[in-house]
This record gives sequence, C-alpha cells and structure tokens, in this order.
Amino acid sequence: MNSERFSIFNTLTSVEYAKTIKLTIRLLSLSLMLVTMTACVVTKSRPPEELQVWKAEPGDQTKIDLHTAQLANQLFGTFRYGNFPKEQFRFAVATFVPVEMMQTDSDAQGPLRLLGHQLEQGMMSELASRGYIAQDYKATNNLIIEEKSDRVFSRNVDELYKNHREVDFYLSGTLTEAENGVIANARIIHVDSKDVVAAATRFIPDDVFWQAEKITTRGGKIYRSAGE
Repeated sequence: MNSERFSIFNTLTSVEYAKTIKLTIRLLSLSLMLVTMTACVVTKSRPPEELQVWKAEPGDQTKIDLHTAQLANQLFGTFRYGNFPKEQFRFAVATFVPVEMMQTDSDAQGPLRLLGHQLEQGMMSELASRGYIAQDYKATNNLIIEEKSDRVFSRNVDELYKNHREVDFYLSGTLTEAENGVIANARIIHVDSKDVVAAATRFIPDDVFWQAEKITTRGGKIYRSAGE
C-alpha cells in the first residue's frame, strides 16, 4: 500500500515538474518578447534629429552636392540607349557653361564659373557611383612633381595622355541665370550622332553658390552680393 502511494506521489511530482518547466519556458519567452518590443519602441521614439544622417544648413557647401545628386537622378532616369550593359559605356564630362556664351569667362563670371566646374566634378562622381565609366581626359601621361605639390591633372595639351580610349557619350550642360538662382540644364550626347539621349533641368538657388550679404574673394577677385 505504501509502495502504491509512493508511486502515485512520484507520478504527481513528475507532472508538476513538467508543468513548472513549461511555465518557466513560457515566462522566459514572454520576457524576451517584452524586451524586444521595448527596444523597438525606444528606437522608434528617438528624436528625429538623432535619426537624421545629414542636414544641410542654408549656405552650407553640401547643398550643391544635394542639387547635383538630384539633377543626376533625373538625368540618368531618362537615359536609354540600346540594350548594352551600362558598364560598357564611357563618358567624358565637361564644364557646365553659361548659355549665352557657351563658354566660361574668367573675368566676369566668378561664382557662376565655379558652379559650372563643381557640377562637372560632381557629375563624374555620380557616374562612378552608378557603375558607369567616367574618363578623365585632363589626366596627364605622367605624375608631375613640382616644388610645392604633385599633380596628375593639366590643361596643357602637351602634357595630357594621348591614348585615351574613345568615349561613347559627352555629359555636360548649360547654366541660365534666373531670379534668385540659376537653371542648370544637363544633357547626355552621343559622340558620333550628336543625339541627345538624356536631359534634365534643375533650379539651383543663388544661396548655394553665393551667400547673401557677403563679400568674398575668388580667384584673386572681390565679389559682393547684395543682401535683402
């Protein structure tokens, strides 16, 4: 009789132990879920400024990068030429020039000239980031070592590399002065046919390249911008 009671007691104990284990597992799972949910809530409730990776202030130089990227997005969004992989295309990027003259004037277009050069350099970066080949035709044949610096770029034709591979497209554009800014018109031109295979337009506010109420020097010349 005592043996039967002991057997029943052991059976009940085993059942209760199993229930206890299951309950413990459930509690641990619930605790883990609560911790995960709490972490998610904390992440979502962080102030917006902590989540913001980059913020451009008025007059900040990074604003030109933003306008260049958005102009490139529109430009390459319309680019279609055959069914060739984009890695096959080679581009040469030229300076964006004032639409009236189709060339830069170093004596009269300080900020506008610098904007054209920056758009040229920015578009080369945009090409590379999208997987295209941008060929730098201003690269020299050799590393030029000078007294105070070393360089690989030149505008002297005699110093330039003579064996650049042929490019497929030109990328350039024009700048049109407008009220409170400049209209940048970018285009991709097929070298052989001169067909415009992509185009884009963007307004760039003047505070991007010329801060209001500032007297600045660029290229040894003084420029004054009138404030409001």
